[in-house]
Amino acid sequence: MTIAMTRPWIRGAILLFVLLLAAPALANRPFNTDDARIVEHGELDLETEIALDVNRGDLTPLLGIDAGIGLANLLEARVFMGLGLDAEQEFTLANPGVEAKLLIHRPVPGDMVGVAFVAGAALPVGTGGAYSDATTLYGYIPLSAVNRRETVELHANVGYAIGLLPDDNTSFRAHWGAAIASRPFTAPVMLAFEVGSSDPRDILGPDVEIRLGARYEGLDAVDLDAFFGLLPDYNFVDGSVEAWPWTIGVGATFNFALFGDAASRSGHSQGAHGLVVPSRYRE
Repeated sequence: MTIAMTRPWIRGAILLFVLLLAAPALANRPFNTDDARIVEHGELDLETEIALDVNRGDLTPLLGIDAGIGLANLLEARVFMGLGLDAEQEFTLANPGVEAKLLIHRPVPGDMVGVAFVAGAALPVGTGGAYSDATTLYGYIPLSAVNRRETVELHANVGYAIGLLPDDNTSFRAHWGAAIASRPFTAPVMLAFEVGSSDPRDILGPDVEIRLGARYEGLDAVDLDAFFGLLPDYNFVDGSVEAWPWTIGVGATFNFALFGDAASRSGHSQGAHGLVVPSRYRE
């Protein structure tokens, strides 16, 4: 959920934008892995997340804010930012950014796989340890499949990010991610497991990130999240893991109907990085 920084801040940045999404999200949510859905036309999803990043004894509290609006039936626009305290307990503002998501095909439960395309940029604006003077440009394709009963979802992302540095150097990074989400209970609770290369907005993020999360979907226009993640510091030279930084946090995503047909509807959006309510909960 873009951020260039010293090694401890590679983890902190991830939290900032993966928060909420929700998303593609560094804002660490049950879905860092994006889904092939968008915020419905006329609706606004406001995703917020508070996370605590723990790395080699350093504690860094971080807040991520991510807002997406459905501009058309197939198009979503999004802005994101992150702020918190760095390892020296000084204020830090991570690179904000903008993002557009085009829905190519909505996932059909038990049938068609959903496909979307996302393009965005994280801008060289900010301060402190979570800030980078790089401009990050990225694009990726989310794929989503849902079983007929809407109890299991599979999501996959593949894409690329480019970091443009002030000294004319350029950094390249492949982005990938996979997630499985299940609703095994009669209660409106979703459980998720995912693994990937963290958020495409973070050009210097970890090579592998593992996350477990839960989402409560029983409220009319709010989803509540909790998550735990591991970001192993992997040494590709000798194949060892040098450290196991971890993160824990909570978040909430709010849905607002602003204009158009959305103004006459109530309840959840059917998009925004996993903010989905199965039909059995939408009676």
